[in-house]
Amino acid sequence: MVDISKIDKNMTASKVIDKTGYDFYDIDEAPFRIYGVYRDGEKYRRLPPEVAETVNEGVLILHANTAGGRVRFMTDSKKIAFLIWGNGSLPTENGAYMNRGSLDVYADGRFMGVTRGGNDFPHTYYEAEVGEFDERRDRLITVYMPNYGEIHKILVGVERGSKLYAAPDYKYEKPVLFYGSSITQGGCASRPGLSYESDIERDADMNYINLGFSGRAHGEQTMAKYISGLDISALVLDY
Repeated sequence: MVDISKIDKNMTASKVIDKTGYDFYDIDEAPFRIYGVYRDGEKYRRLPPEVAETVNEGVLILHANTAGGRVRFMTDSKKIAFLIWGNGSLPTENGAYMNRGSLDVYADGRFMGVTRGGNDFPHTYYEAEVGEFDERRDRLITVYMPNYGEIHKILVGVERGSKLYAAPDYKYEKPVLFYGSSITQGGCASRPGLSYESDIERDADMNYINLGFSGRAHGEQTMAKYISGLDISALVLDY
């Protein structure tokens, strides 16, 4: 396998980080707010497995990919660290590897950095450090989970002594639901935060749910029934 870090140093895989000076917190606990996915046992899912298995085999395979999964919080930490457990999806000819296992981090709607788990997906654990801002002030942090691949656990580290508190609601908190195929899931985006839904989310300050399933969005009755029972503000059909 080609070592892409020799082509672009910014693609260097994350190494073991120096955890000195950080306090680490589980995103399943307050004050973190999780959107677009929910905790189910050892992993996050977009869709209940008992629903996915009634739709089609592809949806069952892809429903635990964390496309559209986000973590939001406020902090004045100048740097943020991550301890990440998960399984990146297998390489594809038309998919960027950072879209398959990396976390994309934005501060106040602007790109802050992306974690890089390496080229040897599927991985099970890695560490990363993102940022460093010149000044200490409160910022809204949004962490986008991989569009392809699974996340099992994330610990967020903020610099010791930093403030950490809950993010405010979105301007439009009731989610827009996107149902579609590969482009909806985030296929061919170079980073998780560059799916078209994420662009709209930042521009409109809008919550959303991503039910994109690459090549497997066929509008089945079982999927229609599931969607009809969700409390959403709008439905975008892109299948």
